[in-house]
Amino acid sequence: MKQRLNTGGVINGVVITVMTVMSMIILCAPAMAVPTLSDNISRKIAETIALPDERDNVLQNAIAAVKAGVPEDIIAPVIERTLENGVSGDGLVEMLQALAAAREKDLPPEPLAGKILEGLVKNVGEKSIIRAMERVEERMEFSAGLAKGLGMSKEKREDLIIETAGAIAAGMDRDSLRDIFSVMAGDRSSGRLAPVQIMEMVKAASGYGVDSRKVGKYAAALIEDKDADKGDIAKFLKDLSERAYKGISDNDPDDIVEKYMENMSSTGEDETGDAIGEENMADENNGGSSGGGGEHSGDEGGPH
Repeated sequence: MKQRLNTGGVINGVVITVMTVMSMIILCAPAMAVPTLSDNISRKIAETIALPDERDNVLQNAIAAVKAGVPEDIIAPVIERTLENGVSGDGLVEMLQALAAAREKDLPPEPLAGKILEGLVKNVGEKSIIRAMERVEERMEFSAGLAKGLGMSKEKREDLIIETAGAIAAGMDRDSLRDIFSVMAGDRSSGRLAPVQIMEMVKAASGYGVDSRKVGKYAAALIEDKDADKGDIAKFLKDLSERAYKGISDNDPDDIVEKYMENMSSTGEDETGDAIGEENMADENNGGSSGGGGEHSGDEGGPH
């Protein structure tokens, strides 16, 4: 009995020790996992914003954005440039909140940060920058809805959202984009080109002024073509850029798309024609041998 009591005491002691250690790990884990704002950014805020309430508000929202998942290498230049360009504390807070909200919706924050920096370079007022960010966020939300269900990694999904939103900004209409994504998600998607490669082409072509419906048809053809590759896209965009930047005016952008569509159709017809020709040749060989035998039998039997 004494031996058993001693063993129980040892076991109880081990259990208590393990539980204590586990409790310490659990208590410490959240503190270790939560991202924090670097001292450099905190110092920049403290040195630039004089009013305590305004300074604290900016600091709290900067920390909240980092905790929401916005990388500090995105937040840092935003804070530095806005403060250097005289953006108010309230304006900076709205920008930081927009970045945090995007991350909470699983939207990439890079386009929003890029819009802030672009506006500052162009000396655009903070209210105009914030309105531009709202438009970018709305386009990304629409794009995220289209990308849903395609079954891709988070990184590829965010790249696709960025390119799709960029295509809308370049002039691509949303109905045509819906059609493209329908082909991507359907059984007709048998090609080798990735969705983001297709959307890069769509964005660039829209920027060159190609009609949305024609871009959509060309994109669908590329998605369905098992032989199409990035070289086809590069050549197509090269033709568009030469027309745009070298003064080549023989073809407008829509004519260039139609030419590429015709080439794809003719290639498909050639392949079908080759297959039919081979089949006919095989039939002739088989039929000639069989028919020759029948005719020969008839000749032999007729006169006799």
